Amino acid sequence: MVKATIDTLRKLEALLVITNLIGWVITLFYYYDVYTLGRNPLLCKANLGVIVINCAKVAQSPYARVALIGGVKVPIALIAVAWFTTKALLSIYYILGMRRVLDIIIALSALGTPLIPYLIYIELFKVHAICTYCTFLQAFIIITLIVAIELKLVEKKLAQMSVSVTSLKVPKQP
Repeated sequence: MVKATIDTLRKLEALLVITNLIGWVITLFYYYDVYTLGRNPLLCKANLGVIVINCAKVAQSPYARVALIGGVKVPIALIAVAWFTTKALLSIYYILGMRRVLDIIIALSALGTPLIPYLIYIELFKVHAICTYCTFLQAFIIITLIVAIELKLVEKKLAQMSVSVTSLKVPKQP
């Protein structure tokens, strides 16, 4: 029972790191293509009748920038880069033994999740275009939240079994 729970913990840890790293790569690629090169990235232009896919149109809309303190407007994509960078680093710290950062990962993911319906509303009803990269990232936000919560539950289960999560060694590869 303990071994199976530890195996689950390891799989969830890997999934947490992988999803956050993929999110980070997607945000970097998207930001670079749209804001640095000024082009519509791969998979970002299609007319499916009712739904138009156009990442550049979404990125150029007035809704794609957020005013920070002092009135400086920053692209949401740049905030996403910073957000996924932070979560990727925290997830790496987590698997390296800094278990307390899991609460921060959960909090960051939980903060992002309620924004998803609003962002989808903006894309569909204000901009009249969907951004495929945004959709992928929204999925990764939800996935990382679910994985992080599941990790927390597995940690609690191990604690109930009197197994210290911080003392677990990374299994050696044969």
